[in-house]
Amino acid sequence: MSYTLRDTHRSVKPFRPRQITSHSVLHRDVMRCDSFISFLPDLRDPREAGEWAQAQAVARQNAERSRGLWVKELSSENLRTCFQIINAYTYLSATEFLQNYAESLCRSFCDLLKDITTEGQVQVLKVVEIAIKVSPILGSHMFQPLLPAVLRGIVDGERYPVVMSMYLGVTGRVLLQNSGFFFSLLTQMAADVQQEADQLLGSLIEMWVDRMDNITQPERRKLSSLALLSLLPSDNSVIQDKFCGMINICVESLHDVMSEDPDSGTFKDCMLMSSTEEPKLSDDEEPPTEQDKRKKLE
Repeated sequence: MSYTLRDTHRSVKPFRPRQITSHSVLHRDVMRCDSFISFLPDLRDPREAGEWAQAQAVARQNAERSRGLWVKELSSENLRTCFQIINAYTYLSATEFLQNYAESLCRSFCDLLKDITTEGQVQVLKVVEIAIKVSPILGSHMFQPLLPAVLRGIVDGERYPVVMSMYLGVTGRVLLQNSGFFFSLLTQMAADVQQEADQLLGSLIEMWVDRMDNITQPERRKLSSLALLSLLPSDNSVIQDKFCGMINICVESLHDVMSEDPDSGTFKDCMLMSSTEEPKLSDDEEPPTEQDKRKKLE
């Protein structure tokens, strides 16, 4: 599956994530993608001025005149590489990267979501989800302009299951890891549409329970279940009215992730690993050496 974007003649070298050593390293990686500079701010050390500053000023002016056009000029491969670069640096240095670049990324993503395929929407939402996963507070605030569309997509019953699954994943992470922000966002949305916040919350939970089957991955089903369970301590009557539906999907998710231990005969969460349990390796991975085990104990 690919985006419906025009291919360009440029080719992209394979991206290999590495630690951030300087702003110039980040700049070289980002410049592998055509026109990526058109929406990012200065990626180098702010002390570096001169010709680079002038070039950046021209790039920003061009970006303002043709906002969003850079995306349509990217091939599917280039755009996918852009997302890989963003995800890698979010994992490597979340706070630094989000503080410097998330605002520009969010503006570009808002424009991009207006004219992109379903698969493209999923890739954009994955970037947002990763940002919230690694930095719940900062990620939620930096991508706040995108989140109302996510909540509206759930309430309106997004017809594409894979997109709905991503909507629920992003919302679940915000609710579970930054609940105060979630309810303030819900209140703001309710005021914008002249609706009671409790009514909007009820519609959200109802659609969430109804479309839970759109989520196929057990880890995502578990995330949604934990997010909904976090609402249960509330004395809100709307949440209490949805109690049965919420419990039903949580029980279903519990069955999805529970497996029987052949040694003890008891059931355990297959997604949890004890401190003494060795991780399972894939066919192309090598087992840890004794030195690796000693480092783990330090």
